[in-house]
Amino acid sequence: MSKDLAGSALPARTPSGVLDFWKFELTRGIWCAAIGVVTVFWQRESTEALKLQVPVGTVEYLIAVYLIVFGIVQFGLGRRITGAMRLTVVVDAAVSIVLGAAAIACGVMGADVDQFHWVVFAWALIHGGLDITFAVLMRRRLKGSQDWMVSGALHVALAVVLGIFVHMEALTVMGLVGAVAVMSGVLFILGAVTARRLARKS
Repeated sequence: MSKDLAGSALPARTPSGVLDFWKFELTRGIWCAAIGVVTVFWQRESTEALKLQVPVGTVEYLIAVYLIVFGIVQFGLGRRITGAMRLTVVVDAAVSIVLGAAAIACGVMGADVDQFHWVVFAWALIHGGLDITFAVLMRRRLKGSQDWMVSGALHVALAVVLGIFVHMEALTVMGLVGAVAVMSGVLFILGAVTARRLARKS
């Protein structure tokens, strides 16, 4: 791993550097997968078997927590890297926290799902683009950039779906965010396991 990732003048891909990055990937992966599972098993209100519902405010607060904690995790990585990669991660973290706060505001003000919909759209598009940018920047520095590229593509795809279907119910928005979170989370968990294996072999 280069000093951009390790935050110091370590030789490329040292065992300690790989291990540090592995820990971050695992943390991010677990959080994303966990929130995805929560969205799947969250108790829903239903009057008809085919028309499951969940209160709009509940969805807004749940996604808000996801984005804010996600931003904090991203800041954790930003503290350990430098240069353009650091800027990309810090901007991603800031956007996640700001839009998480916007989701809370939607809940507090009793905003309808349409307003919340565009908050999620903005986050998915910006975050996806920044993950792809990060993947491009790290390609020559560390193995595993494909994880970031695929995660970014998944979030951009989510933004495209939200941009096309603009009148979704809150449950549908939550389900889509949860599905992408699970896929991204599993991807990073597997990437962390691979990085850990490489660290042990180094």
